[in-house]
This record gives sequence, C-alpha cells and structure tokens, in this order.
Amino acid sequence: MAEDLSSVGQDERGEDSWVIAQSLAHVVLQPGRASRLLLRLRGPFDEYCLGYGTRTLVADEQMTAQILPGKNGMFLPFWQQEGRAAKILDAETAPTDSIGAALHQRYLDFKTAR
Repeated sequence: MAEDLSSVGQDERGEDSWVIAQSLAHVVLQPGRASRLLLRLRGPFDEYCLGYGTRTLVADEQMTAQILPGKNGMFLPFWQQEGRAAKILDAETAPTDSIGAALHQRYLDFKTAR
C-alpha cells in the first residue's frame, strides 16, 4: 500500500505530505507543474479546508489566519484559485470574470434562501 503513495512536499514541521500516486492531486501538486484548477468558492465548514489537520496545502500562514480568525473551527468563505485559498469572500463585491460572478450569485442565492 505504501507504494501507492507519493510525497508532494513537506509541511511546516518538515513532515512529508502524501497523496495517492498518479491521482489528480499528485499530478497537480508536482513541483513546476502548471495546473489548471478551476476557481472555486468555498463556504464555511467546507470539507476542503475542514478535513485537514494542517492547512498548508490549502493556504499559507497569512491566509489561514484570515480564513480562521478565531482559530475555533469557524471558517470564513473564501475564493480558491489553483487549488489554494486566494482571498476572503467579500459578499458585497462580485468578481468581474463570468465564472466568479456566477459563483458569487450562487452564494448570495444560497445565503438568502429560506
């Protein structure tokens, strides 16, 4: 089973981060690989961020502090670009690109649904 895993770098403690060999995560996280991951909007409690013990693959230290301001598991919604947290969602301002604008509208519809 260990031969099915591949290291894609190290976390802040110097421990290897492992993914399944030849998986999409393995291909995307290869050093020097230009990825084409979609822009995504991640909401509070999204498993993409919530499911990790360490969030170094999701966000750098500064962005993690913005996503988790209280360090209590309460996540703020954020934009994910190229697989990493890019910026906190500003619910008042829609992005100018068509995909970002559509995702923003979907978020607003969800937020106001009853």
